[in-house]
Amino acid sequence: MIKKDISKSLKEGSLKQRQKLLAEVLAAQSIGEDLLTDKEMEELSNSFKTNEEIRAYNKALANERAMRHALLTLFQFRNNLAENIAWISGYVNLWYSHEETEELINEMLFAVKNPGLKKKLIGIATKKKPLLFATLKENEEEEGFITVITDQPRNPKLGDDASLEGIIHIYKARAERILSQLKGMLLAMDDWMANCGYTAKRYKESINAIKADINKDHSAIPRFSKRKMIELFKDDEQSEGLRRCWVYPDPDSIEPDMVFYKRFKESTLTD
Repeated sequence: MIKKDISKSLKEGSLKQRQKLLAEVLAAQSIGEDLLTDKEMEELSNSFKTNEEIRAYNKALANERAMRHALLTLFQFRNNLAENIAWISGYVNLWYSHEETEELINEMLFAVKNPGLKKKLIGIATKKKPLLFATLKENEEEEGFITVITDQPRNPKLGDDASLEGIIHIYKARAERILSQLKGMLLAMDDWMANCGYTAKRYKESINAIKADINKDHSAIPRFSKRKMIELFKDDEQSEGLRRCWVYPDPDSIEPDMVFYKRFKESTLTD
């Protein structure tokens, strides 16, 4: 459509239409796509002749530079968010593996009918400390079985003070902070584009892709996701017992960081 209408836009287009065309062309160039030939680009640039048009031309260039810088910052924060979520996923898989280990050991203990032998086996399992960032203990509620403890340090007296759930919540807090900052920056981008009438399609597509990505549910195992559990049970009360497992940041409940909104708008975006 741009190739077809370029001659008409250059000859008959209003200043606003040419400014928008320039924004589209510059945005396409930033991803290696040429909407215009060199001759057409020169024609478009040379069509800004009066002082008002030259100011509009310079404004379009400034907006494009601001948008490119802003997107680079957004991509960096999105990648940082993805890294923290990847850590959460890794530790969640470890948590799930520990629970599978608990189930396997208990199935074998169930098959042991000799009380003395069963007690001996439980003693061996609980003393060996074979699990990373977790502890095997005899189940106090069900005699003759073991349970995996993931929310307590294994041996604080020896400096082993990291629990599996504690580590996960460190990464969750980081991810929630970054997600809030990203939401603040994206809100600033929306307001800035609305205020200056910026409509470059390719940049808007990039922004929408970031928005879609940070609003995804990243949990492969449903019970570790608040969103999936609420959808399954339909209300908070039924899913209350699973709240401890909701270790992924919940995009639905995280508000934009308005300090970052202001900082990002003032330091990166032009008016």
